[in-house]
Amino acid sequence: MSKGRLGIAIIGLSTLLSTATIFADATITLHGIDDAKQTLIQVRNGVVRMGEQGDPEYSLYDQARDVLIAVDGRQGTYMEFDQVMLQKMSAQMAGIQSMIAEQMKNMPPEQRAMMEAPVGGMMGVPPADASPGKKLQAESRGGKTIGGVSCQSYALFDGARKVADVCMAKAGDIAISAEDYATLMAMMDFTRDMTQAAPMMGEPADPLMMSDLQGVPLEMKSSADGHDFTFSSVSQGRLDAALFEAYKALRKQDPMRGDMPDGMPDHMMDSHP
Repeated sequence: MSKGRLGIAIIGLSTLLSTATIFADATITLHGIDDAKQTLIQVRNGVVRMGEQGDPEYSLYDQARDVLIAVDGRQGTYMEFDQVMLQKMSAQMAGIQSMIAEQMKNMPPEQRAMMEAPVGGMMGVPPADASPGKKLQAESRGGKTIGGVSCQSYALFDGARKVADVCMAKAGDIAISAEDYATLMAMMDFTRDMTQAAPMMGEPADPLMMSDLQGVPLEMKSSADGHDFTFSSVSQGRLDAALFEAYKALRKQDPMRGDMPDGMPDHMMDSHP
């Protein structure tokens, strides 16, 4: 092959690879072990969309902006959370917890015990999953295969008490691009920050968010929060841009101005991923 033709071939290959990276959309489908509900995790150009199939409530994570967006299609609204917002919410939460702790300190033991359970739930304290402020410990249980995808199995412990069994797929194990995998890991890191900064956002903390495990979670069993799931399939193919951009036509709400819903949608606190 002449140098000229070789150069043209290299340019053509580079263009093809570049195009493949840009359009390496991916869809991971999980289903609930108990209820068989399907959760779709869709990745396109550095943005993740996650929610139950057909549900107008879903979340988006934009890696370039490091922003998580909670969309409520029923109410026609959305909220954005960035690191600055998380810091504000964390400070606000610390003040509320301190005030409640001071009030409860002077209560009789019986009255304090009656208050601790509902207050703990309101604050997102995860008594069923982990001690407050304490990371779960992960113990390896070896490799396994779920739906044709290899993953590493772990048991998560709060002290001596086992909380859940999970299986995590690393980069290269699951058929998604390196870019999409990196986007999913960035979303997982942000969700961990969110869980720690703003535990009052609703549900008991997801076990994976209380651990340091990395990877795409393919399965979780025996989680006390009730969101057990397992992997169904992964596919690649162009995704409609509207899936990731339609929320922009809705009304934006400010969580710091009393617009926070009573509880975040389940998928916001779930770990997949």
